[in-house]
Amino acid sequence: MNREILFRGKRKDNNEWIYGYYVKLYNDKDKNLLHRIYTGSSEKECDEYYEEYDEVIPETIGQYTGLNTSDGRKVFEGDIIDETGLEHKTRWLIVYNTHMMGFALKPLHESALYDFMPVNVEKRLPGKIIGNIHDNPELLYKEVK
Repeated sequence: MNREILFRGKRKDNNEWIYGYYVKLYNDKDKNLLHRIYTGSSEKECDEYYEEYDEVIPETIGQYTGLNTSDGRKVFEGDIIDETGLEHKTRWLIVYNTHMMGFALKPLHESALYDFMPVNVEKRLPGKIIGNIHDNPELLYKEVK
């Protein structure tokens, strides 16, 4: 199974989301780390690569989980999912869990039965994306009714 490796992050210069390939570089000149998302393309026939990148805010970087919503939207780390079940309503945060070695759903309420639920890329998402932690931080604390 091939999996698409893709990242998103907010540009430092204008705070807009960009999508591409994440690279963290050490800048010898001023001894800082640079966080870039490359959006360039490559030509396989002539082995040329077009370097197009933007500096991004490190805290906003999130990886694509391999999941898409029912309407084809890609699901990234930091997305907030609202699930409505028959007897309950749950809000989840998409995170990378090092103990599970993969993406997981973290419940955003205290009465959850478990700390994390693994994300299975072969199954559909248990709800819809209602925002993300960077654009909609208020959703992390808003009570689910």
